[in-house]
Amino acid sequence: MQKERVILYGFGWVGQSVFAFCEAMGFECRIVDDNLDKRFICDERMVGNEVFREPFALCLITVRDTELAQKILAKLQKLGIHESVVRHVFSFDYRPSMAHLVHDFFNSPQKLLEDWRGESFALPNFHAKLAQLVDGYRKKRAKRNQNLSQFRAQVDSALPHHSVFAKMFHIEPTKGRLSHIPYPGFNVHIATERADKNFFFEEVDWDWIYHRNADTKLIVCFGNSALRLNYLPLHETIVENLRRELQSFAPQQTFIVLNLGISGYTIYEQMMLYNALIYPHSPDIVLSFFGGTDWRTGIVSCDILLKTHRMTYTPGYYEYQVKSLFQQTSLVQTNRLPLYTELEIPNPKISDTDVNAAITTRLRQFHDIVSGGGGGGGVFFFF
Repeated sequence: MQKERVILYGFGWVGQSVFAFCEAMGFECRIVDDNLDKRFICDERMVGNEVFREPFALCLITVRDTELAQKILAKLQKLGIHESVVRHVFSFDYRPSMAHLVHDFFNSPQKLLEDWRGESFALPNFHAKLAQLVDGYRKKRAKRNQNLSQFRAQVDSALPHHSVFAKMFHIEPTKGRLSHIPYPGFNVHIATERADKNFFFEEVDWDWIYHRNADTKLIVCFGNSALRLNYLPLHETIVENLRRELQSFAPQQTFIVLNLGISGYTIYEQMMLYNALIYPHSPDIVLSFFGGTDWRTGIVSCDILLKTHRMTYTPGYYEYQVKSLFQQTSLVQTNRLPLYTELEIPNPKISDTDVNAAITTRLRQFHDIVSGGGGGGGVFFFF
């Protein structure tokens, strides 16, 4: 039986979520996204506007913003696409791991198409049912996590002096997909919203920085997603506001202000990034924006590393990578060490005092490294 063809317009967070859902339902999907550079995409499902000249059952505009959806609808209408075959999906809560529940909530591709066509542009009934699916998945996962918690406790009891990496090594060999790019000395989380050409939110002219004259002041801002702010227009970001204030305060002075915010970064990762990329450039001022990530990751990290070595770090950059590497090479299906970040519970061996002690240690270290290595007056911290 031939699959029904559905076109997804947009392949950001929403598009990827809807794509996974449609594939689980059994649709043949084609993806259109104005930001995709098809010169570097070898996937027949990623197409251009020419796909609308071929037969299709429905076009789903897969973006979060309703105003943007209306603009895309207007664009499609100019291409001759009637609004009766266009609908808007804005939810990105569905994950591929929910595929086993799809047919519990949706009967068949044909029936779903009928439902979509019978609804208004915003698909209120579909979104309500999708929310029920997501809620059902979360309840099942919570129950599953109780069993995983018991297994984690058994591993911790049997290997009390091993770090989380050593525990994963002991229970099974695995290897997995990358969730981040491990550069020498630092990691960059793979961001789906844009292609990172230079590690960061904005392009950096490293040659200009290296050869800048003595009168040009280099200010480097480190932080997590709260500093990076990919989802905001550039003029609304913290760093861009800082640039305007500096220009207003000292119009005759030349400043280079770098936004080195990377999603998921703790103070520890900021410091490694400074050592890897910034140390040779002797910045005049270093600013560190920290707080939420340090506490959120600290309470779900390896207690051996945090308490003994005062190491705050983002488990997603390290623990997940080690676990997935082992999983790829595993020849048998066994229980795998559940990470505390997967269980969504704090490590019972870690207290707020432990996390505070680790943060204080790394703040002091970051300051000492910057001030002792040509970093102007040291590092200034913002919580």
